[in-house]
Amino acid sequence: MSAWLESDEFVLEVEPTIDLRPGADKTYEPRARDPSLRCTSDDGERSADERSRSGTEVDLRRMVRRAYEWMFRSRQTGQIVIAQFPNVALGLYLAVALTLRVLDPAGAVRTTLDWMAIGALAWWAVDEVARGVNPWRRALGAFGCFVAVTGVWALVR
Repeated sequence: MSAWLESDEFVLEVEPTIDLRPGADKTYEPRARDPSLRCTSDDGERSADERSRSGTEVDLRRMVRRAYEWMFRSRQTGQIVIAQFPNVALGLYLAVALTLRVLDPAGAVRTTLDWMAIGALAWWAVDEVARGVNPWRRALGAFGCFVAVTGVWALVR
């Protein structure tokens, strides 16, 4: 996978070199796609304005790319992970929530299904907070914990 940073006169290809060992930092080795494509003024020298502008644009793009990598890249596999097939806990929550929506039961059945849904959501959320593969998944787990706590609060009121 490579990313391109482009302006009107300059193209920079960035090839990621990913070290998947725990605690290893990701490094990126830039290389020019075509050395003849350079930001230069008519006299062959870059002005201070061109240097600062292009450097700022590249720095901003680099910061956005690093933030994206940090947020979504799995620490175990190096793959981008935003969503995965639901595990047992989330599958149980989705099944119970769908049952509640379709059947709309009342009484003790409704209460039992509500507690099952909250329990399954809490199970999934705590698991994501504890073992999420990246910050995005851990943040989803934290949000799930918040939803589960508010669900418990709504049921006991």
